[in-house]
Amino acid sequence: MMLVAAFALPFVGLAQLSAPPENWQHLDKMKDGYFGVSANKMYSDVLSEKIGNRCSGGD
Repeated sequence: MMLVAAFALPFVGLAQLSAPPENWQHLDKMKDGYFGVSANKMYSDVLSEKIGNRCSGGD
């Protein structure tokens, strides 16, 4: 048991070096590096499609 604790301690300590952003739950793992629901990415994709449709005359 002590061996496991001695092995895991450095990794647990490294995880605490930097705090995640305040809105981490909205971020994307691939784009931002945080496991979130990709809400920011979804909003930007939806808005770009809406703007693209508005400019092309479609809805």
